[in-house]
Amino acid sequence: MLLLGALLFVAAFSSTSSGEEPSLWQLQQILASKRYIDLTHEFAPGIPRWPDAAKMENKDSTGIAHYPGWSLPALKYLYEVRKITASGHETTDTDPGIAASKDDYSLETYILGTNHYQIELLTNLDQVPEAGAIVIVSFPKPKGGSGFPARVFAIAP
Repeated sequence: MLLLGALLFVAAFSSTSSGEEPSLWQLQQILASKRYIDLTHEFAPGIPRWPDAAKMENKDSTGIAHYPGWSLPALKYLYEVRKITASGHETTDTDPGIAASKDDYSLETYILGTNHYQIELLTNLDQVPEAGAIVIVSFPKPKGGSGFPARVFAIAP
């Protein structure tokens, strides 16, 4: 998937002076000239997945989590108008912490109900330009699984 995504990216955003398909050498040169941004956290045995889960949840004295999330109008615009395949974010849920604390996962349900997917717990998103980058996502297909780590990176112009 990684190589295919990279080749599709290069083919879509490059051409030779003669209008022919670029050669593998030209593709390699194009890819070598790009900046790669790792969007996934490192995982290793013995290292906690998140150094401070309490700070991630940011719960108040009543146990309500306070972290940002998407809105339904924003998601509908992205999925229905812009026709995106997936959305990603740094937080643990698509739904804002206040909603997730009340077991309201209506935004996640919306995404999954439209046969799309979401990528949670990304990092370094501040390094990805607003336009011009392509994000590559690769992950296994676990039988009966509900979630799993993904390898995600951006190729920036």
